[in-house]
Amino acid sequence: MPMGYKIALSGPSGLGKTTLCKFIETEFGIPHLSTSAGDILPQPEKEFMFRAFGYKGTGHKDVINLSAVEPAFGSHFQKVVLTSRISQILRNNSFVIDRTPIDNVVYALSQVSHNESEAFIKAFINQAQEAFERLTHVIQIRYSPDIPSIEDNRSRIPNVFYQRYISDVFSGVYSRYFANLEGPRVITIDFWDLNSRKELVKAFLAHDIKGL
Repeated sequence: MPMGYKIALSGPSGLGKTTLCKFIETEFGIPHLSTSAGDILPQPEKEFMFRAFGYKGTGHKDVINLSAVEPAFGSHFQKVVLTSRISQILRNNSFVIDRTPIDNVVYALSQVSHNESEAFIKAFINQAQEAFERLTHVIQIRYSPDIPSIEDNRSRIPNVFYQRYISDVFSGVYSRYFANLEGPRVITIDFWDLNSRKELVKAFLAHDIKGL
C-alpha cells in the first residue's frame, strides 16, 4: 500500500465523491475511510446529542433542520464533526476520504454562523485550515449541468436548485479560505461522465504516487 498519501474529495453530497473514493482505493491500494458523522462521531457524543437535542443520526437534511430549531445543536454538531475529522486526518498515514475541512467550513458558515460569534467562526476556520494543510491531494467535485439526477437516499437533499447553490458556496469558501494555503495539490471536476472522471483522477494521482 502506498504510504503517506492523504487524499480527500470535497463537494456537495450526491455528486459521486464516494464512487471516486472507491475507484482510488481499487486503483491505487489506498484505503477508503468513511467520513460520515455516524462513523466518525464518538459514541458518547452521539448519546449526548440525542439526550440534549433529539439528534438521531439520520442524515444531512435532518442536521440542517434540527440546527434551524436548535442553534446550540448546530454549533455543537459542527464543532464535534470538525474535531473528529481532524483526528481522522492526523492519526491515519494513508487514506482517501469523501469529505474535507472545506466541507466543514461550508456547513458551519451556512448553518450556524448567523447564531455564533465571529471569534467562534474564526477559530473554526483556523482549525479547518490547519487540517487542510495536512492533506496531500484534494479533488473538488462541483455540480455540473450534465448530471442525470441526485439520488435521494433519505439523507441528502436531491433538489437541483439546492445542489447548484451549495456547489457555488463550496467554490466561494475554497477561494476565500483555502486556495492560497500551503499543502495539498488540488484539482476540480465539473463534469459528470464517470470514465472521464476516473481518467482525470488517475492522471492526477499517478503524477505523485510512484511505481504505478
